[in-house]
Amino acid sequence: MPEATRVHLEPTINLPLSNNWGSINTEAKLLATHYQQTNLDWYNSRNTTKLAESANRVMPQFKVDGRMVFERDMEMLAPGYTQTLEPRAQYLYVHIAIRAKSITTTRRCCNLTTPACSGTGLTAVLTVLPPLTR
Repeated sequence: MPEATRVHLEPTINLPLSNNWGSINTEAKLLATHYQQTNLDWYNSRNTTKLAESANRVMPQFKVDGRMVFERDMEMLAPGYTQTLEPRAQYLYVHIAIRAKSITTTRRCCNLTTPACSGTGLTAVLTVLPPLTR
C-alpha cells in the first residue's frame, strides 16, 4: 500500500488596525504543501491512474475583516442603558490551481455574518485535492 508524508507551511502577515468606533484586520497567507509518497509499485501495477512520487501545492490567500461599533443611549426606553450594534464583514480570496485538468480556478468567499466564512463550504474546497497523477 502507498504511504505518504505531508509537510504543510502557512507563513502569515497580519495587519490589525482599530480605534473606538471600529477595526479592520488584513491578512495575507501562503499555503504551501509538499507530499512525498512511497510504496507506489503495488498501487500503480493495479490501476490505470498512476500516482506520482511527489507533489506540491501553493495557494495564496488574502483576507480583510472589518467591524464597526455603533452605540446610543437608551434614555427614552431604558434610562441608564446603551444600545450597541456591531456589524461585521469579511472578504476571503483563495487562488486554487487545479493541475489535474490544466484549469486554473479562483474561489472567493464573501460572508456578511459574524461567523465569517466558517462552515460555508470553503473549508471543504481547501481540503479537496486533485489526485496525484503523473
